[in-house]
Amino acid sequence: MLNIDQLKEYEKELISLRRHFHMHPELANEEYETAKYIEKYLHECGLEVIKGFAKTGIVGILKGKEGPSIGIRAEMDALPINETNDVIYKSRYPYKMHACGHDGHMAVTLVTAKILSKMKDKLNGSIVFIFQPAEENLPEGGAKRFCKEARDILKDLKAIFGFHFWPSTESGKVAVSKDPMMAAGDIFEVVFNGMGAHGANPHQSSDVLLMTSASVLSLTNIVARNIRPGIQATLSVGVIEGGKSPNVLPAESIIKGTTRYLSEDLKDVFPEKIDRVLDGISKAYSGSYKLKYSYGYPLLQNNEAMVDVVQKCAESVVGKSNLIEKIGPSLTSEDFAVFLKDIPGCHFWIGTYNPNNNLIHMLHNPQFDLDEAVMIIPVRILLMICQQLVNS
Repeated sequence: MLNIDQLKEYEKELISLRRHFHMHPELANEEYETAKYIEKYLHECGLEVIKGFAKTGIVGILKGKEGPSIGIRAEMDALPINETNDVIYKSRYPYKMHACGHDGHMAVTLVTAKILSKMKDKLNGSIVFIFQPAEENLPEGGAKRFCKEARDILKDLKAIFGFHFWPSTESGKVAVSKDPMMAAGDIFEVVFNGMGAHGANPHQSSDVLLMTSASVLSLTNIVARNIRPGIQATLSVGVIEGGKSPNVLPAESIIKGTTRYLSEDLKDVFPEKIDRVLDGISKAYSGSYKLKYSYGYPLLQNNEAMVDVVQKCAESVVGKSNLIEKIGPSLTSEDFAVFLKDIPGCHFWIGTYNPNNNLIHMLHNPQFDLDEAVMIIPVRILLMICQQLVNS
């Protein structure tokens, strides 16, 4: 395998690729140009390319000698966020931004594929590079559809690996754990209905907006009063829609929100508690409601044997002092967890928090940016994983 000095020649290419994707973000299920770029790059590296999974997904297969196959997965989609960074590689499109690091994930995975393609004769097995769309599209996500449509390829994988650049961890550190790392995440939507009226005559209405407000306040108390203290979970309402005129009390309103939890026991608790709260409040206001609760991404739980592999490789790359094995789990969700339901694998974090360079903003923030100096770290770790599992 290449040594660190030999890998330095790929650092400029890593940054160039990442900045290309950053300047040309595409939202979930719209990653057409991104897919074309990835397809071309993989073809030039000599990989077999299969496209069209989950609409825009790409698979690149690097075939070595007879042996096991492992997967490396990266996400493709951006977020509907208007970037406010003043950088030369700023997003060229309003309200489209790679604010979750997927641009870096794709760049790392492509460069890893390129390096390995030059030493395929040393591989006692195959590497499957998975570029998955729509990771941000909770609750459907891209992984569920991808796993279904690409099952003939995925069924032969002995292991799968993914990573995430993580701005709440110090730059250059690697975090990986045998405990749950990321929460299960669901989505809910509620439509409230009642009697509309003139704003001057609230007594003639069901006051749907007041019913909505009372519901939001009560729903956000579910975790505090219905879930045992110490169990990590949250409920947040992110959308409230209702009314068009200041003197009209509307007959309908909508709220949308998400639940996150680190115990599978809560999977059925949240919809039941939400329904109970809504039933009581709607009756009190002489209104009605319709709840749609959609299960999203499962709990992200790594395979213990694969964690051992990643920890060993990461320690070789960054040193034991920069390896974090005991971490507080995140209540964010990640649909790599869908792959882990059927394939032994491991998801790990690469820290990017670097206040010296003002790289302090968190994921999904319009000022989020990557510490490009650490992008070579996941390349080195992924190469070592391949060396461990498919090299002679």
